[in-house]
Amino acid sequence: MRRGELVLYHKGREVGRVPVARELSAEGTRFDFPPVRMDALEFRPTSVDGKLRGRPITGLAEITTLSRLAWE
Repeated sequence: MRRGELVLYHKGREVGRVPVARELSAEGTRFDFPPVRMDALEFRPTSVDGKLRGRPITGLAEITTLSRLAWE
C-alpha cells in the first residue's frame, strides 16, 4: 500500500481527513494529527501496488489506535 487517507467521524458525520502520503510498514506506522473529537476512524487506500489476476488489490490486517477519551 503506497498511499491512503484516514477519515475521521463523530456521531456519523465526517469531522476530518488526514492524508497518508507514505507506504505503510508491516511493523507499524504512526500518524500524528491535531486533537479532534471522533468516535470512528476509516482508512481508505488510494494507491496500491499489489495485483491479483491483473487487478489492483490490497489488504490491511489491523488498525491500532492510541487515543484519549473525552467526556461530553
